[in-house]
Order: sequence, then C-alpha cells, then structure tokens
Amino acid sequence: MELQKMNATTREDTSKPARKAAKKDGFVPSVIYGGGEDTIPLALNEKAWQKLFDDHGSRNMILDLLVDDSKDEPELVKIGEVQRHPIKGHLIHIDLVRLARGVKATFEVGIRFVGKAEGEKEGGILMKHIDFIEVECFPRDVPDAIEIDITPFELNKGLRVGEIQWDNDEVEFLTDANRLIFTIEVPKIIEEAVEEVPEGEEGEEGEEGEEGEVKEGEEKKDDDKTDEGKKDSKDKKDYKDKKDYKDKK
Repeated sequence: MELQKMNATTREDTSKPARKAAKKDGFVPSVIYGGGEDTIPLALNEKAWQKLFDDHGSRNMILDLLVDDSKDEPELVKIGEVQRHPIKGHLIHIDLVRLARGVKATFEVGIRFVGKAEGEKEGGILMKHIDFIEVECFPRDVPDAIEIDITPFELNKGLRVGEIQWDNDEVEFLTDANRLIFTIEVPKIIEEAVEEVPEGEEGEEGEEGEEGEVKEGEEKKDDDKTDEGKKDSKDKKDYKDKKDYKDKK
C-alpha cells in the first residue's frame, strides 16, 4: 500500500473559542495518540484532508504525517475516527493513531467480489454477511481489498473466511475462520393464496332434502301445524259433545 503524505500543525490553544477560530480559518481540529507517547492536539487543513478522503476514503488509510514541517522522520499514522456534520457533511474532528514502524498492527480490510456467480445467472441473489475481514500485518503490507472470485458458486452455496484462497503470508486473518462471508440464495417470495367460494356452493348440501331428508326449519313448521290441527279437532269434539248433551236434555 502506497503511503500518502500529509501535513499537520500543533494546536497550543485547545479552548472552544480557539477551535471556532481555527475552523473559520479552514482548519479541522485533530489529535494524534497511541504508541506509548503523549496525545498531541493538531490542526489539519480541511480542504486538503477532505480531498484525501474523497479520493481514497478513510478506512485503513496509513499516512506519513509531517508535523510543523519538522525535519525529523514523519509520524506513521492510521486514520482513526472521522467525525462529520450530520447534515452538511463537512469535517468536524479527525483522530490519528500512531503506528510503530516495523511492528505489526490490526486492520479491517474490505471484501471485493469479482465476477458473477452461476447461482445469480439462475435467478439467485448474492447475500453479503460481512463487509470487512480483520487482519494483522505490517502497515506497508495492508492490502487495498481482499478479492473473492464468486463465479463458480451455485444456488444455496457460500464461502467462509477459512475457505478463502489466500497466499500472502505477510497478512494473517484474525476474523473467525467459520464466519460466513456470503451466500447465493433463492429469492423468497411470499404468495398469499385466497380461496373464494362461488355463490351457491355452500348450500348444495341442503339439496339432500330432495331425497327425503327434512330441511332445517321444516320439522318445526310441520310440528306446529300438527299441534294446531290436534287442538282444532279437540275443540270441535268438545263442542259436539256439549251440543249432543243439550239436545238430549
């Protein structure tokens, strides 16, 4: 990895008014820390650093940092946390982490997929499970990305970290070897089937009444009618008995 070279200026006054004044003059507050040395407040040229991030990003970026135009060897630093305005997006603060030359450190390296999987040609979807792999190496050996050729992967197939074909002995993977990187999956389509019953179908069973079965409601109606008939017969019989009785009398 080619190292970028950048400049920084120490900040003597770290008060809030001083930070505002530096911001107005086009500088971004920063600090450099780590490596067993003291933390030093810095001021960075906002335009220069914004261009750096636009061109190269900020993750895993390693720099040769020249502080106060010193003639000493530049500080070897890694970009730490970068704070931006949540709406306007301009730089608010930048953390720089010291690295020791000739000493290995840990980095997060992005994954780059190459080709188109066989499973994708059959309608599958590439599902990423992780975006970065943590590695340990010397700062100058940090790869720009870890490339994975996904061309031979079929549907329902995937790859784990320990299965990556990697022959760079200078870079050691620290991420768990069983961690799944990606899979080629079949799209999940949820179909809601609504069964509609045509009009009249629910009453078809009632037609069994044609074979002699009494339909619901009819039995009660017939029973009621029979009871009334019985009542009329009884009344007529009583009336006739009374009439006969009077005639005899």
